[in-house]
Amino acid sequence: MRAIWTIAVVLLIATVANAQEDVAPQEDYKLVVGDTIEVTVVDQPDYSDSFDVPMGGRVRYPQIGYIQLTGRRLADIAEEIERKFADSKILKKPVVSVVAVTYEQRLVYLTGAKYAAIELPVHKPMTLLQVIATAGGWGMGDKRNVRIIRKDAKGENYAIPINAEEILLKEQWDKNIKIMPEDWIYIPPFAPLEEQQWVYVLGHVRAPAPQPLMRGRKKITLVQLISVVGGISQYGDDSSIRIIRKTGGRPRIMEIDFDDIMDGERDDVVLEADDVIYVPESIF
Repeated sequence: MRAIWTIAVVLLIATVANAQEDVAPQEDYKLVVGDTIEVTVVDQPDYSDSFDVPMGGRVRYPQIGYIQLTGRRLADIAEEIERKFADSKILKKPVVSVVAVTYEQRLVYLTGAKYAAIELPVHKPMTLLQVIATAGGWGMGDKRNVRIIRKDAKGENYAIPINAEEILLKEQWDKNIKIMPEDWIYIPPFAPLEEQQWVYVLGHVRAPAPQPLMRGRKKITLVQLISVVGGISQYGDDSSIRIIRKTGGRPRIMEIDFDDIMDGERDDVVLEADDVIYVPESIF
């Protein structure tokens, strides 16, 4: 069953495309504390100036008084400066340009199973999955119980719980939220190894390895496991996957046609601790 992996790739590309369409135009950028702007009054170098955006966001323009900078677009600031020069009769028809020359760092922090500080772009929002990809992945963390810690308008922290595993598995794109500057992304680490239960994947999958079954969590199914290990390789036989399970101290072998699950002809298989899943080589 190769079609499902093609569909997953298409969906991922569509997600990235949607994120790119959501890029804020540069002219809509609003200043924050720490940015630096340069004000040019055309043909009037004595009235031109530059400013670092301070705490409080207000600066004193020598000839025309105070200007509020934070939370405002550059074009709106330029219009206010033109108006104040004209109202004060210092200049008759001033033409003003305001550009941002440096931007304050916009950082997001990962903690828990992964530690990193990622700088967010100024004019392009990033989603949770994009930030995690930039950080190099989840690490040894439980992506089903991610929490984003964010400050509200009063400066108080609140948590946004996210089951990131379901974003792609169940196409819950609304959970792939935009990340804001100063967010903390907490990825809970898995339990210590001695407290974990495992299933084991062998044969022709893309990343054969033991996979944890977390105590107190919902058990993983065969379809979910195959997804976690990157899918069945091009040489694997998905029509005769074997699950080896001990029952009463004796091994029992179940042969599963993966296509039957994907086509809805049989239920997915819930895996048990110490199951061994073997994907044989295709003879075709």
